[in-house]
Amino acid sequence: MARSRRALAAQGAKIQVAERLPAVTVSEFGRHALIVDGVEARLRISKSLELLSYLSSRPGHAADRPRILEAPFARDARAVCCRGAAPG
Repeated sequence: MARSRRALAAQGAKIQVAERLPAVTVSEFGRHALIVDGVEARLRISKSLELLSYLSSRPGHAADRPRILEAPFARDARAVCCRGAAPG
């Protein structure tokens, strides 16, 4: 497709291309899923969805490297450290 556009442009044809970003939905409640343009994306790394959820909740959808590395495991660490503790 891109090659045919370049060929037409080389011949002097006026081409306008409207690029769009894919629609992305991160479902965090119930069954966790990542939906891209209406199709569920299969993630190969189990913590990927947790990382996407974390970034989507951050101001500006950004975080520094130490926080990104820590975030997917923070909930696991809380569960381990608090296991067996008396309810508060």
